Amino acid sequence: MMEQLRIWLFGVIAAAMVSAILYTLLPKGAVASIAKITGGLILLLVLVRPILQVDIGSLELRYDEYAAQIDEQIGQYRADNQQQLQQIIERESAAYISEKAAAFGLACTVQVECRWEGDVPIPDDVTMDIPKHMELSRWIEQELGIDATHQYWREDE
Repeated sequence: MMEQLRIWLFGVIAAAMVSAILYTLLPKGAVASIAKITGGLILLLVLVRPILQVDIGSLELRYDEYAAQIDEQIGQYRADNQQQLQQIIERESAAYISEKAAAFGLACTVQVECRWEGDVPIPDDVTMDIPKHMELSRWIEQELGIDATHQYWREDE
């Protein structure tokens, strides 16, 4: 890369020096004007030569590779966000149920599991470490939509 840059820079400097020498040697008039235009075009071609030598096919291939990497990274971010969202909803739902259980005078540990409906995690199962409490069970069903078949209570001993 550095070698290519050095060659390009040398070409630009050489073209500029040749043009400057040519301008000073030519007499004033129409010939000098034509020489200045021609020298400017040559200098412009030397400046843009690296752009003209770019292989468009390799650029498209690299674009496709980068686009695939971007798509893969976006998919990973979405999966991570969905997992975090599910964990938050499970944690907050468990805390909500624990608070309501405390209001009924119950001390318990609650675990909530979610199911996915489209892009949204919905609380689906709840596991309690206390024997079944009917009022709390009804409240869970009414407030969170978790029916009695998805509520797991500790069996009475």
